[in-house]
Amino acid sequence: PRWMEPIKWTYNGHEMLGSPPPDTGGLMTAYTLGVLDKFDLKSMGHYTESAEALYTMAWMLKRARTELLEMIHDPLSYKIPSKIFLSSDYQQMVAEILKESKPVVDLTKDLQLKTSKAAVTSTGLKPKEDEGVDSCHNVLRDPVGNWVTMMHTGNGGGIPGIVVDGVSMGGGSGNAICVGNGRRIRLPICPIMVLNKNGEPWMALGTPGNPVYSTPIVLTNIFEFGMDPNEAVDAPRFWSIQGDFDLQKGVKYTLETENRITDAAISGLAKIGVQIKPLGTYRWNTGSFQIVWKDSKTGALRGTSDPRRLGYTEGF
Repeated sequence: PRWMEPIKWTYNGHEMLGSPPPDTGGLMTAYTLGVLDKFDLKSMGHYTESAEALYTMAWMLKRARTELLEMIHDPLSYKIPSKIFLSSDYQQMVAEILKESKPVVDLTKDLQLKTSKAAVTSTGLKPKEDEGVDSCHNVLRDPVGNWVTMMHTGNGGGIPGIVVDGVSMGGGSGNAICVGNGRRIRLPICPIMVLNKNGEPWMALGTPGNPVYSTPIVLTNIFEFGMDPNEAVDAPRFWSIQGDFDLQKGVKYTLETENRITDAAISGLAKIGVQIKPLGTYRWNTGSFQIVWKDSKTGALRGTSDPRRLGYTEGF
């Protein structure tokens, strides 16, 4: 165990804290939100209705993971260029790259030729199969004002040999740089706290299930699109845009998303060459958020639990 300073950044006027490297989520989320803050997403419309907003967010999720994942290690073993990725100037440059690299023609016909007409509809492709198991995340606020956002997960060293209800528990440390004592593995976890003007937490959240994708989506819903946490958690989620390159057929872009987006968004994506691959109405492995927050008007503590998996909110 170590006491470490968190990743700190400001998004939409709110100071946020995330877990530092070797956890990947804090820096990736800060970088993603920093670039998205250079766009006026609100004017585009919500991503369930706006292809432009959905494309921008999904492209940035891909960029953040591709660019940062291999640069995040245990800081006892590697330097990490966090200041660069948190720099407003660098984030502005990345935003300009996206703005200046969009198609300038309607690619719908080209997309249909590469796949099929059905590929640009929300039901045209077979949903991705569920995979693997998942972790759990707890968010707590106690009576004297301590806040905790914490994931417990199966990543350990080797096979622990623990059996719970007849299920053996395993883990691995293949994603660690292990030279030297006390090194920690790289984990894609993303506990987040949001502070008020006095530097005190007023919201804490977290989720398993590739949180480097889902956490920026939920935070954008809350702080950019003005949703309350319940609405933000319930809203559809998506993975990053994926590009498959073929020497004969060129590049085919797909976006896996929960189905609850409009036909206008689907058609708009087709025009910029992106086909939808549906994940069903709700897909459990896109995350299962737990959020606790303090109501700004009443001061009461409130909580929400993601509908995608079993979970609950409890107060004493």
